[in-house]
Amino acid sequence: MRCVDLIIFDLDGTLVDSRFQIANAVNFTLRALNIEERPFEEIVSFIGMGARDLLRRSLDSSN
Repeated sequence: MRCVDLIIFDLDGTLVDSRFQIANAVNFTLRALNIEERPFEEIVSFIGMGARDLLRRSLDSSN
């Protein structure tokens, strides 16, 4: 019998609504960079293509 060493959950909103935490994390990062915070709805519209794209779009929209 095989033993399972790892189980991974894809938390894309199916199990947890993490939009508020993601938006807070993005705005925390923007504040740390002395960049104006983005509205919640705008950040949420950037979610879906990974963290790199989320931050790139958040930074691009700050110009």
